[in-house]
Amino acid sequence: MEDECPICMTKFGEKNRFAVKLKCEHVFCYFCVKGAFNLNSKCPYCREEISAEIVKKPKFLKSKNKSSESDSSEGTTKWFYKGANGWWVYDEDTCELIENAFRNKQQSCHFTISGLNYVLDFKSLTQSRVDDSSRRRKVKRDVFTKSNDEIKGIGGILKRDLSVISGSPKRKKARLVVSTSTNANESKDEASQSEG
Repeated sequence: MEDECPICMTKFGEKNRFAVKLKCEHVFCYFCVKGAFNLNSKCPYCREEISAEIVKKPKFLKSKNKSSESDSSEGTTKWFYKGANGWWVYDEDTCELIENAFRNKQQSCHFTISGLNYVLDFKSLTQSRVDDSSRRRKVKRDVFTKSNDEIKGIGGILKRDLSVISGSPKRKKARLVVSTSTNANESKDEASQSEG
């Protein structure tokens, strides 16, 4: 396996870039696989179909480089976006881009995640897709703590998968999810969610 993603050129294991092998045996970082899937569901090299399963339930390869779960270190300020069942941390590159725009007192920040273009409005603290402004998510700037159960993961990668990648032991914990929402879509079973 190569040390870096051939699309984004980021070393595997750094900045939340974890390697995923497609059926065709080509290896890319998860975010680039997700982008290729969003674009046309084809491998960027050989054009073989990418299964939705690999995006929803990725099986990450072990990296020679240090795992980057520690990149999202405890107690540091991060940017989060709201999903149906909790908050997700943006990947390291996007957090850095948003934070720089925020500190430079810009009104908004444009960025690309997995091949899709977004704009974050600092005044309303919302993120929307450039091509569909009706799809909005709340965003926030807050301190990252791994133990916070409201945080589901990083950039669509579930916390439990990050634990497997980094070799941390899985916590076994029963959890009852109670929703006070009147919106049925927001109270779906957490185990059936695949977001990011």
